Amino acid sequence: MKKRIIALTLTLAIIIGALSALSMLTGAETPTPELSIAYCNLSFRNSVCIKYAVRSNVSDVKILVWTSPRTEYTVGTHDDEITKYDTEDIGGVAHMVFDYEKLTAKQMTDVIYTRAYTRVDGVDYYSTVNKYSILQYAYNMLGKTSTASSDQELKDMLTQMLEYGAATQKYLDDYKTDRLATADWYQVKLTAGVLDDGCNHGLYLAGDKVTMTAPATNGEGAEFAGWKDSKDTVVSRERVYELTVESKNEVYTPFYEGEDPTEKTYPWAEVPKTLKVLAIGNSFSVDAMEYLYQIAEDAGVETIVLGNLRVSGCTLDMHYDYAVNQTAAYKYLKNTTGTWTSTDGSTLLDGLQDEEWDIITLQQGSHESGLVEKYSNLEALVNYVKSNATNPDAELYWHMTWAYRDGCTHSGFASYDNDQETMYNMIVDAVNEEVLALDCFSGIIPSGTAVQNVRTSFLGDNINRDDGYHMAQPMGRYLVGLTYFAALTGADISGIEYTPSNTASPELIAMFKECVTNAMNNKFEVTRSQYTEGSAEIVPPVKTDAELAAEIGVDLSTYTELEFDYIENKYWFCTSKYDAPRDASSTQDGKFVCTQNRYTIDQLLNAVIICDDGWQYRPELWPDATSLASVRPDNVSAP
Repeated sequence: MKKRIIALTLTLAIIIGALSALSMLTGAETPTPELSIAYCNLSFRNSVCIKYAVRSNVSDVKILVWTSPRTEYTVGTHDDEITKYDTEDIGGVAHMVFDYEKLTAKQMTDVIYTRAYTRVDGVDYYSTVNKYSILQYAYNMLGKTSTASSDQELKDMLTQMLEYGAATQKYLDDYKTDRLATADWYQVKLTAGVLDDGCNHGLYLAGDKVTMTAPATNGEGAEFAGWKDSKDTVVSRERVYELTVESKNEVYTPFYEGEDPTEKTYPWAEVPKTLKVLAIGNSFSVDAMEYLYQIAEDAGVETIVLGNLRVSGCTLDMHYDYAVNQTAAYKYLKNTTGTWTSTDGSTLLDGLQDEEWDIITLQQGSHESGLVEKYSNLEALVNYVKSNATNPDAELYWHMTWAYRDGCTHSGFASYDNDQETMYNMIVDAVNEEVLALDCFSGIIPSGTAVQNVRTSFLGDNINRDDGYHMAQPMGRYLVGLTYFAALTGADISGIEYTPSNTASPELIAMFKECVTNAMNNKFEVTRSQYTEGSAEIVPPVKTDAELAAEIGVDLSTYTELEFDYIENKYWFCTSKYDAPRDASSTQDGKFVCTQNRYTIDQLLNAVIICDDGWQYRPELWPDATSLASVRPDNVSAP
């Protein structure tokens, strides 16, 4: 059978390194040549081509190329170099654009290492090492390692491109068939230190072994203490650590003496004098902010201005669409006195420019909160908010919402296999991969983790309303309100006395504060509550009959208790029967009880009748022993 070879043509442009990262290998005192990042683009040519755009104040620049990792990347050790470039105007600035054209379709997973290089007055200058591949570009654009491109045609083309690359690996060239372009690859990234190829990131297959090496000391001279992942979980105490790659993208951070996350205590700040917060959200932001004014006031905040732009079920995509189209879709809630007011038909811009907000919070629609592919418009929404906020110094916070209660019938729960733990973990992963990747949020409001912490307490999975996803009123809302306040202010919540319920038990309040504090210490990991036994509400002591009578001025010591037999699930009905009580219906089971015998007026004259809590008493009166009454009396006691 004749094989048909399809020519694949595309060009990739990538980042190669900033000017400030150039390293000078000698001590000559000459001006440092300037290089800067240009652009990232996709175009079609006659071969697979990685495109490097460099801005420089010198003309004698080349790109050094290595096709495999090295212990050092210096001139003379390189495999290839690119000296030819075209000059292109990009954004009004001239750039030198270099093309690396030696990749074929089967090499989509091959990693290329490059450094921009120049030599001036006998001195060598280098950019930092750049590590890139066609696979990396495709994964970035497809949203597997960063925010996805909004160009669906591009994403479809890239998916087909990877399929073609894998086909050439398998069927045409038998090339690295254990590392196909269509395999599931996962990104490992270090915030400090290097992997075994000298870079701080890379794409790997699950099960791959990769060595991570951390600096021996941090900038303050503290000794290395361990590696932690994005959930602050300690993964190793070894500075040089061989990692087995898991089936997930992950960011690893070295920590140093005094920074151990297992000993971490949140550094509480002083209560601010002013708190001006706007939420761009939905019904979950209503839950979170319902009692925020009272909590802040109790903590000592003097000036409080709260706003909430909400559309029920609103997602990031919906917010962005409403923003660019100036759609008056929002109910704008505002609170400056302790009471919420409401204005229908508001735009996002109306709320943004109503006040000089100090803090603006964003959140995803709850049903899409754990779906990384649903965050593609987050960066664009952030840019809109920042460019239209009247306070240029306004801080952005991300509200990480909660997983649904197990058994919840919300249609969006199916995206998480109707499993609470799965939903929580996917929310955490989405925040780490999509939200924190933007590096524009001042903090995370870990409501989802606070709620999950509570679910490990004596309260169990009983923090939601009957629908299984909104917070219970009032105490579920109080919990996330405490979380909001702690995250936005950094203030200690242990001394807050306000609660929206006068029947909440002391152990419930203490447990809430514990769970919020633990969420602040470990935002992306559940911490089991120490409160495994307790009651959510204050149970008042049962009063004796004598105490109840005393409340209405009756001294029971002067009375004789009447002992009588009673019948359950029956009741007397003086207008229809006189010889026997009626049977209660099946729907009234357990709701009726009556005396076995009838009593005369003389027997009960001046009697005191006491009902247990929740019961009512109805007297039945017959004119004589064998006649029916014409009117039946009403209940004469309160329930």
